[in-house]
Amino acid sequence: MISYSSSILSLLLISASSYWCCLSYGAITICQIYGFKKGLSYLSSSSKIFVFGLVPTMPIFLVASRLIPFSNMMDKLLPTYSTNDMNMKLNENIYEHSSDDEEEKEDVKFVSRLRLVVGGLFLPTVAVSFDRMFLSRLNISNSVLVRTAISGIIFIGVKNVLKTICLRKKLWQLMNRDIKNYPCCS
Repeated sequence: MISYSSSILSLLLISASSYWCCLSYGAITICQIYGFKKGLSYLSSSSKIFVFGLVPTMPIFLVASRLIPFSNMMDKLLPTYSTNDMNMKLNENIYEHSSDDEEEKEDVKFVSRLRLVVGGLFLPTVAVSFDRMFLSRLNISNSVLVRTAISGIIFIGVKNVLKTICLRKKLWQLMNRDIKNYPCCS
């Protein structure tokens, strides 16, 4: 009975702390977008359903947006040399060396997941900075939220185009490399 109730209590504690962290992050994001005083007045004047229901979903959606495979979309937009085709050609020509180091693979997976979460949570900061540097001077819209959303979309697009171009350049260099001063085997 005690072990059952303690497991339920720990599950409730973890759920409540996760909810509170998401709510705090959502409130900080709104204050960051609108400014501190205007953001607090916006949160206090909004309905309780919005504040306690939708604000905690902000970090969840930001991290989930990082799961969208933008590299596949970039391959469809720029179809000259698909990174998948380049990887296949590269893997055909390279000597396969199998790494038995499972710890190294787990470290790479952990770093990848960490970059996913941190990148998703850092996106509003980058979007607000981009908005204040560029879009606020262009007078695109009077709404700060719309300008921040547009700047976030622009940032994601530019970042993924640059990432795809750099990956293609790297794969192209690996595919077209020549071995110089190779000793003859005969």
